[in-house]
Amino acid sequence: MNCRIDIRCVGCWLAGWLSIIPVAEVLAAPSLVPIGAAKIDITPRWPVRLGGYAKRQGTNWQVERPLQARALALGEGANTAVVVTLELLGVTAEISDGLAGELAKSHGLTRDRVAVCAIHTHSGPALDGLLSKGLQAISGEEREAIARYTTWLRERLREVAMAALEDRRPAQLVWAQGQAGFAVNRRELKDGKWSGFGVVPDGPVDRSLPVMAAVGADGARRAVFTSYACHCTTLGGGLVVHSDWAGEAAARIEADYPGSVALVAVGCGGDARPYPGGTIEAAQAHGREIAAEVARLLDSGMRPLPGVTSATYRVAELPLDAASGRGTVERVPLPVQTWSFGNELAMVFLGGEVVADYSLRLRRELDADRLWINAYANAVPCYVASRRLYAEGGYEVDASMLKYGWPGRLAVGTEDRLIEAVHSQMQAAFRQRAAR
Repeated sequence: MNCRIDIRCVGCWLAGWLSIIPVAEVLAAPSLVPIGAAKIDITPRWPVRLGGYAKRQGTNWQVERPLQARALALGEGANTAVVVTLELLGVTAEISDGLAGELAKSHGLTRDRVAVCAIHTHSGPALDGLLSKGLQAISGEEREAIARYTTWLRERLREVAMAALEDRRPAQLVWAQGQAGFAVNRRELKDGKWSGFGVVPDGPVDRSLPVMAAVGADGARRAVFTSYACHCTTLGGGLVVHSDWAGEAAARIEADYPGSVALVAVGCGGDARPYPGGTIEAAQAHGREIAAEVARLLDSGMRPLPGVTSATYRVAELPLDAASGRGTVERVPLPVQTWSFGNELAMVFLGGEVVADYSLRLRRELDADRLWINAYANAVPCYVASRRLYAEGGYEVDASMLKYGWPGRLAVGTEDRLIEAVHSQMQAAFRQRAAR
């Protein structure tokens, strides 16, 4: 059999890469990874209640920015992994497990290799089984509309994931970390106790902005994935459908790199808010900030990655405080998922509305230069407060649990339990670095 290599094609292929990745990194790069990406519109087609603000009623909303679901498929065979981002308030275990089950049947994917992340926009439709106590004066007809939307959504997610898998072509996978500055802590205190939501510039937040990109042989950015730890609540509580700063960022990145698909997820931003806020223009400004930092990283050289070389998935059982008063200790199921990209990057997916202390602690205890933490992933059963917040009390610790349908706060030892769950699922290389 005769083989022929067109030297001109090889030269063009390298030239495209050299424009964005330093020569030494290209020469040392691992093998190309089959990568595919796709997006699909998930804007509701019929009147349905919006989620995120308990007092907001009615379905007479206007669509200011259509909602999208995006999927990124990495690798092939047993090394295939798929991440899906939803421009919605959250995701339930039934939705994420259902999608994983579909991909297990069609492509043999195991549960640990399917991740579903919500951006937590408060300007999107409610979902069946999410924040069931958080909607007021809801009629039977409105519940049917929510259930109908949830069923329709599940089919759309299957479609977008399958499209990403079908789109896979060889590409170089690269990543880097930057920062964005619009997230601020929202927990105002008076005499050491929570007093309400506000703007606390010196409060804890995680401003890291990890970015991953798939670079085609022609040098084009075919897909971008990024994450930032901040609520999508820029717009407030009007009757508007909008994907907030995360959707604005995704749209801006896709405009900057025509033909690309941009996935945006949310990190441990349970106690962080975007500042300033209150207008669509503010959401657009935050989106531009994210997109500008993504562009800076893409143009400054990024580290090459293999595909997902190992994956774990575990449901941590987080007990409620014994004082909740039901006689037996209830437990909140919270998914904890990890992906390793060789020894180059560890990616964590945490369920729930996790506050900043978790990512800040994990970044101290593990190697912050090789760590990426997502939250609102696979299921959002409640807020996950940290040890520091228990003495302060307030919304994330107490009131929010009731809206999620739980009788009381999580047990005081929750932080250590969840951190231990992440540590136990980390590959040895990352744990060893933490011990140095």
